[in-house]
Amino acid sequence: MQIYKPIIILIFSLCTSSYAFSQNKDTIDLFDFSFEELLNIKVVSSAKIPERILETSTSIQVITKEEIQFLNFNTLQEVLEYATGMSSINGEANFFTTTTIRGNTLVNYNTNTLLLIDGIPILNAYHGSFDFQVIPLSAIEKIEIVKGSNSVLYGSNAINGLINIISKKEDYLDENPVSASGSLKYGSFNTLHGESSILYSNEKVSFSLFADINYLDGEKLSYNDEEGNVLNFTKEYKGNSMAVNLGYGDFKFHFQFYNRAEDAVRTREFKRIYTSIDDSIGRLVTEPNHELVTISSIEYNHSFTDKTAIHLRSNYNSWHNVKNLPDGYWEYSANGFYNDIEFSYIPNTKWKNIAGVSYNHFIGRRFKSQYNAYDVGRDNIWTDEFAAYLNGNVEFLKQFNFFYGGRYFVSKYDDIILDNFSPRLALTYKPVKFIALKLIYGNSFRVPTYFEKEVFSHRVIGNPNLLPERSQSYDFVVMGIYKGFQVDVNVFRTKIFDQIKRVDSPADPEMKINMNTGTSSYCGLEINTKFIIKNHFHSFAGYAYTKGCDTETSETNLFTYNHMFSLGLNWNIIPQLSFTSSLKYLSDWGAAPSYTLLNTGLNIKPFNKAPITIEFKADNILDTEVLRPEIA
Repeated sequence: MQIYKPIIILIFSLCTSSYAFSQNKDTIDLFDFSFEELLNIKVVSSAKIPERILETSTSIQVITKEEIQFLNFNTLQEVLEYATGMSSINGEANFFTTTTIRGNTLVNYNTNTLLLIDGIPILNAYHGSFDFQVIPLSAIEKIEIVKGSNSVLYGSNAINGLINIISKKEDYLDENPVSASGSLKYGSFNTLHGESSILYSNEKVSFSLFADINYLDGEKLSYNDEEGNVLNFTKEYKGNSMAVNLGYGDFKFHFQFYNRAEDAVRTREFKRIYTSIDDSIGRLVTEPNHELVTISSIEYNHSFTDKTAIHLRSNYNSWHNVKNLPDGYWEYSANGFYNDIEFSYIPNTKWKNIAGVSYNHFIGRRFKSQYNAYDVGRDNIWTDEFAAYLNGNVEFLKQFNFFYGGRYFVSKYDDIILDNFSPRLALTYKPVKFIALKLIYGNSFRVPTYFEKEVFSHRVIGNPNLLPERSQSYDFVVMGIYKGFQVDVNVFRTKIFDQIKRVDSPADPEMKINMNTGTSSYCGLEINTKFIIKNHFHSFAGYAYTKGCDTETSETNLFTYNHMFSLGLNWNIIPQLSFTSSLKYLSDWGAAPSYTLLNTGLNIKPFNKAPITIEFKADNILDTEVLRPEIA
């Protein structure tokens, strides 16, 4: 399915302002960049311990809070559009919109990407996907995107990679225990976006609260239905999100809340309304959705010695959505408990290990009021998952580092038991201190969703005997950081086995059934760069090429794009004036034509000492029409 969507989200953005009770470290000053701070950062997603980018054993891209600020979008989804090798796909005419890595997009809403916030998985047992708007932009310190198969540390869904959102934290300072910031933006289509944050810390306690609101009314969306007719509707969206973190000693509590009200349009299994006798096309009825997501997590981190430590985490995820239809309603839900115990052992600076076990307990359901019954989750069968994993590395010959790991996984759904072992190996070599070469081999898996196992609709039948999808990836990465310039080049190849697809049912040719069928192969090249000139010009640029095909038929995969280019920049023209711009080009993928998006903005700092910035921004100044694939 295809969605035809002209993206003119924000034509004119009025103002953002910030206020701090004291010196506010979370209000980003676009007029004062530090190359050392931006390029010498540490990441945690590769090994769950802080590492410099050159020291990691993965292909990793980092989007900093400074880059989020000068991109100046309203949602995380829009920001990720400009990450190298990533692009959005639609479901139900922009309602289930999410992001795919390296062009690997299948059906059933699942994008084979794992989303985390501070290492906490944001999983949905019903359809396996996620909504990026769950995470307020005001909470983000940086975004770590790890490419390739990465199930060893994080489990299911990291087929193509993972996205780990690192939240802002307040460092304790006697003179500045509290900081706060806020911003408000208004633009075309009655676009309203607000952000606020408050952070506090002392020697024992840390606290942070982040909240975003979004409102949109009047954006015109066009899309193709399954018969090729171009239809239109007006988008209205109301949403808000909140994240709270509380730390005391070795304990940390996290709570996330998100809700939205938005209309969707089903692009299959729909009913038309005809406006006249001569109307041969008709129109689709928009279906109001009311969605609520909560995530609660408690963690305990304790170091016994400088060599040993333990980490315990338990979190509960809840998703609830009500879709109102002309003849009733559908009620979706997903609930899950996710638990980990990890033990780290670092006998010396050259040898590091993390071992852990996990237990998950979850379910996904859909209730249809027209039949007063569940078509997904009708027997209320929960899934239980157990896993044990090890990840470590050893340094030898000074310049070489060998990484090893594996995850053994077992799941039980009713009487069906599945298992999987996903190993991972990597070798890094640093010939000089500012260059690293990496050879990476990884395996991963994705557990079938409840929709895939149990759905029973007019056209699609679920299959409880589905096997997990499996992936195998090879990456060769060259990365360098030198004199204000960072570049990494990644050549990759990924195979996905036992893919879950909809195929014709043997019992009824008019029906589709979910089956494990075929193997797909993806190969390509990614180039990611950042550079800063005298702290006055900061830019990033990326290029991605991907080729995907079915290994049995040699046919090109429908949803794999070949070429993508993205760019973002901030130029401090004078101390009080900054110019920002971003650009994205994506070649055609499937039946979706290529497009180019260009956005520009000006940031004015009228007062040298006051933390106030006035922003003017125009999105999609080329008035580009965008068609995106439909994954429903």
